[in-house]
Amino acid sequence: MNQKNWKFSSSDFEERQYWDEYMKAYLDVLTYTSTDFAHWYVIPADNKWFMRYVVGEIVCEKLTKLKPQYPAVTESTRQEIEKYRSMLTGNAVKEGEESASSQEQVEYTETSTV
Repeated sequence: MNQKNWKFSSSDFEERQYWDEYMKAYLDVLTYTSTDFAHWYVIPADNKWFMRYVVGEIVCEKLTKLKPQYPAVTESTRQEIEKYRSMLTGNAVKEGEESASSQEQVEYTETSTV
């Protein structure tokens, strides 16, 4: 005998008469809103590790296909960021000079967009 005590309500019996309508609405939602661009995925949630695995696989697959790239940063924006970084860390750099961390950031950005 099953040892689980599921939540039960007498209204469940009343709602049961609408089951076919609920299933049609459910299928209509999936049919008319799932597109090539934005799929619906029906994932079982009764096994947490498996559910998380499946979601992780889908996210990894989609990100791999997207091939995301870091955005390009203009030199003026980079200098502005460095100015504020210096102000926050107390290492103000004189105008026209470039700090070591700024140079490291330039090198990192240039190598990570390959």
